[in-house]
Amino acid sequence: MGQALNHRQAGKIRPTFVLTPLIDVMFLLLMFFMLSSQIAPYSLLPVGNVAGLSDEKSSTGAGNAFVVAIRVSQGFVTIGGQRIAAEDVTSEAARLVSQGVRSFLVISTGRATVQDIVATLEALKVAEADNVALVNASGSVR
Repeated sequence: MGQALNHRQAGKIRPTFVLTPLIDVMFLLLMFFMLSSQIAPYSLLPVGNVAGLSDEKSSTGAGNAFVVAIRVSQGFVTIGGQRIAAEDVTSEAARLVSQGVRSFLVISTGRATVQDIVATLEALKVAEADNVALVNASGSVR
């Protein structure tokens, strides 16, 4: 009888590969990517007339228009040699547009974060700037 019991135990076939841990890992990866895609939504960021193309709005006052350079760094911008906090860029851009400035050259420095650049571009959009060119500190157009 003891020999028959050992024979039954020896006859059991154990699965060599169990899928349950693999399914658990796949579920965790799925949850991670679903949650991370909701945290950082993607959106288009229009820069406008980067190639120097003119439209009706900008070509009407082309004779007396001038370009203001905005140098973006981490947490602040420099406009005309004046250092301005990142929070005040919107009001400064609105002031410049009200004075007739329609074109801006945004220069990103090596210390500027993507958020600093996006905040500056959004401030110019709110201020209704006609032409915006984005370049990095070495001068290549983006």
